[in-house]
Amino acid sequence: ALASADLPPLLGALPKGAVPELPERHLGLVSAEPEKNQELYTRLGEVISREIDLDTLLERCRRPRPTTPAPGPKTGPGRKKLKLGLARDRAFQFYYADNLDRLRENGIEIVEFSPLADRRLPAGLDGLYLGGGYPELYAERLSANRDLHREIAAFAADGGAIYAECGGLMYLSRELLDLEGKRWPMCGILELSTTMGKRRFRLGYVEVENQRETIFGPPGTGWRGHEFHWSAPDLQPNPGHAPLRCRRPAENRFRPAGYLINRVLATYIHAHFGSCPEAPANWARFLRA
Repeated sequence: ALASADLPPLLGALPKGAVPELPERHLGLVSAEPEKNQELYTRLGEVISREIDLDTLLERCRRPRPTTPAPGPKTGPGRKKLKLGLARDRAFQFYYADNLDRLRENGIEIVEFSPLADRRLPAGLDGLYLGGGYPELYAERLSANRDLHREIAAFAADGGAIYAECGGLMYLSRELLDLEGKRWPMCGILELSTTMGKRRFRLGYVEVENQRETIFGPPGTGWRGHEFHWSAPDLQPNPGHAPLRCRRPAENRFRPAGYLINRVLATYIHAHFGSCPEAPANWARFLRA
């Protein structure tokens, strides 16, 4: 059937029960911990080698890679290297490796820190990137780290650039309400609360357009991302003042999205820089400003 339709050949299939069942939770699969999954990887390798025609797969994949945009300006003589603090631990771990690679190509050094464990921000930062994750699972520990809350609030008040998406937005809110209704104070930079629900609030790819100057660039800058969250804010973006607007590909109307306070942009949308090649260079200019 595939050959008659001039489509690629069937390369194989994984029978039910051939691989270990992966644990799930409300946002899908439990995040991988590479150091604890060697047995799983070995099993997957054995099954795939047996069931999939890897030689044909590799042959079909051997074609020129698409060209990538030329990297933006590197740090030149006399220019300070930019430092971007990246929240990364069990509570914050949803990042596209592509995004981080493209930031590095534009002269931005990624400095990791843990909102769970660190009491101070790394020294000399020009910006913060608070990605997605599971802040609701670690709400008590995140809430208890008031020292770091004060550090981040002071960084924002001093004009520091912060980009927060999904879990990062929840962390910057006034408080987080978990599934049991307990209230956990967070950084308090955003004048809103987020509440975990028992059903999915949004899921899907979106097209985004800047309505105001943000870390992604001037008004009119377009990019794409996805939304997937079970929490909801008690204050929806203001249609007249929201920094972003977005829509699903099949929708005709845009809806307001995101929150902008000084140089802090928070949104539930997970951005992918592949949809906006100029984004990393815009980030560098924004951080340098």
